[in-house]
Amino acid sequence: MIHVCEPLCEGFSHEKFNSSFIYQLRLAYPSETISFYGEKKHVDALKSILAIYNVKIDDICYNEIPVSGQVDIFHFLRLAYILRQIINNIESFDNNTLLFFSFDATLLFLIKAFSQFSSFQKLKYILVCHGLIESLATKEKLDWEDSAYLSVSLHNDLRIITIKIIDKLSSCRNLKSLFIQIQNSFVQKYYSICIRFYGKYFPLRRIMYWKSNCSIKYVLLSHHIKKNILNCLDTRRLRFYDLPLPTFFKKPCYDYRHNEYPKFAVFGYGNLPLLRAILKELQSKNLKKPYEIRLVSMATYGLDSFPNIVCPSPGKLLKREQMESLMADIDMQLILYPRNRYRLSCSGSIYEAMSLCKPILHFENDCINAYNTMDRPIGMCATGIYDYTMQIVYAIQDYSSFCLKRDYYVQNILEVRKQYSLHYNSSKLEQIYED
Repeated sequence: MIHVCEPLCEGFSHEKFNSSFIYQLRLAYPSETISFYGEKKHVDALKSILAIYNVKIDDICYNEIPVSGQVDIFHFLRLAYILRQIINNIESFDNNTLLFFSFDATLLFLIKAFSQFSSFQKLKYILVCHGLIESLATKEKLDWEDSAYLSVSLHNDLRIITIKIIDKLSSCRNLKSLFIQIQNSFVQKYYSICIRFYGKYFPLRRIMYWKSNCSIKYVLLSHHIKKNILNCLDTRRLRFYDLPLPTFFKKPCYDYRHNEYPKFAVFGYGNLPLLRAILKELQSKNLKKPYEIRLVSMATYGLDSFPNIVCPSPGKLLKREQMESLMADIDMQLILYPRNRYRLSCSGSIYEAMSLCKPILHFENDCINAYNTMDRPIGMCATGIYDYTMQIVYAIQDYSSFCLKRDYYVQNILEVRKQYSLHYNSSKLEQIYED
């Protein structure tokens, strides 16, 4: 039996990644029963993703556990309870390996603390590393982060959000609505205090080194991380493996071939201050030709005032089917992460672009560069805000020429997808288990 747990995510969080990972486990171990432990709404989300991609996984059982997506005062006790409950179940089976789809320093501490007892020493753990270990990377300040663009942009974003909150408060006709607004503010402050508390008493680097042993394996979700992590951790004391981020890929859709002008899109949260800076630069060009930048995201504060911006769902959470349908006629996906992001983690945006067969426009970035290579480019790369904007201007001013490049990138994406497919890397996952 394969034992898998998602201890931190609830509802629609990491739902595509986790469902893809479960399917890859099935490919690696077709005859094994899979036992998944997760929050009820998250389990429902996984099932919905599997249905969207027409994937049926037989011989799998779902076990409900009390997961919270927030770090609160009960975080330590909750994780201890989850871990103990799962271990009790594992002890009755031959397979003594437990795979965690995510983890934090508190859970890692508990795993190592439990391992000190003789009754738990036979257990082995595989921990998937997401954005958590990004905190171990050395901080780097970008030259253009100090530009007037981002300063003004961030100030305007905060000003607009503040005005909206004030408007809501001033329009409250009863004390109940006002109380809810104040209550939400205190709740966020409470969670912030809890996060700082656990960060202080459970420092990740120290806990990773503490009582390090061969029973814990760490999975890095991109090959660029394994190279960068050498500068941050003593890898001789820890066991790292790389596995391409498991993702379902959709069948190609070519609706963009009917476009009369270029259509760009931001898929997911993106980067509001950076996007605002790009839009201000783009606005200064006084372009006469039509174009569209579609924000397939609920984070659109203050951006709908820019020309040629389309916000299908401002402030509203879309279902995955809706998000993907909004990308059907898009020529190029805009990825807005500068080079000091995703050095020790993998951005899901690059896999979303490959899944949807969308060429990308991105900044210099270790993560994205690992997929958009010189020998097989899947999009365009920019060095700064001005360069990024000019790439968009080029597509607008000479759309027919851009379309030739776009189609070339799409063909490359179809080839690159093969080496990152779930089937292709299922043997790699099996090697992690068996090593």
